[in-house]
Amino acid sequence: MKQFHVSALQRFMSLGLVLILTTGLAMPALAAEKLVPACDETYYATLDYYGVLTDSSVVKTYRTYGNAAITDYGDYDTVTNLTDRRAPKIENGKVTFDFAGDVPDKFYFEGKTAQPYADFPWTLDLSYTLNGVPAKAEELAGKSGVVEIILTSAPNENASE
Repeated sequence: MKQFHVSALQRFMSLGLVLILTTGLAMPALAAEKLVPACDETYYATLDYYGVLTDSSVVKTYRTYGNAAITDYGDYDTVTNLTDRRAPKIENGKVTFDFAGDVPDKFYFEGKTAQPYADFPWTLDLSYTLNGVPAKAEELAGKSGVVEIILTSAPNENASE
């Protein structure tokens, strides 16, 4: 009779252990289905001969992980979809792309903005000399001699720490 109770207890404990392990292994698999889209961004700035900003934009790459939409929070002057023809919904510093039906693995868009450059921790200045004499960049083409390009950076007091 004792052997029956021990055997039944062992079976019950084994079943409990199997349920715990199955639940523990299934939870990460269920969580993987609901990953938040991951974003990578690159800021591009075009400067003139003297370090003054002429054009700038942020290009963002999203891994969608199967999500039917992405929402980006940023204040952009214009937004261009670089992946397909979907139009963004833009409102109050929020950009949303709806992928209804056809979700890409990666999604790219460009947002034109000068804000990151204004927040840059340094201000940049370029100057030039030709044979040791200060010269304008526009006048250097076709000249012969030693050209020096001098890059000066100073802390931007308007930038946050």
